[in-house]
Amino acid sequence: MSGGALATRHIVETMVHLTQMLVPGLVEGMFGPGASG
Repeated sequence: MSGGALATRHIVETMVHLTQMLVPGLVEGMFGPGASG
């Protein structure tokens, strides 16, 4: 694999990891018990 492909893969994996951490909080904030007011 070339350096560019490795860098791209690393960026994608980092984004996926951040998404997996943030999405539950966003979903809970938007659709959770506190969302109804």
